[in-house]
Amino acid sequence: MEADNGAVKHSGDNRTGEGEGDDEVITIALDNLSSTVKVIVFVVACYNEGGNFKSVETAKATIRDITSS
Repeated sequence: MEADNGAVKHSGDNRTGEGEGDDEVITIALDNLSSTVKVIVFVVACYNEGGNFKSVETAKATIRDITSS
C-alpha cells in the first residue's frame, strides 16, 4: 500500500506473526512528502479475538533513520 505519491509505503499486514524479522514495515521518505504534511502519527491496533494486546507477546515499534549510518 502506498500514499502521498509513494512517499509513504506499508509492507502489508501480517496477522499471524510467522516468519523472521519485522512483520510489517512503514517506510516514509520525508523529502518526498507533500509540503502540506505537518504531523505524522502512527496508530497501533490489535485484531485478535479479545480485541486487546494481552496475547501479543513480542510487539515493538522501531524508528530508524536509514540515511545515517
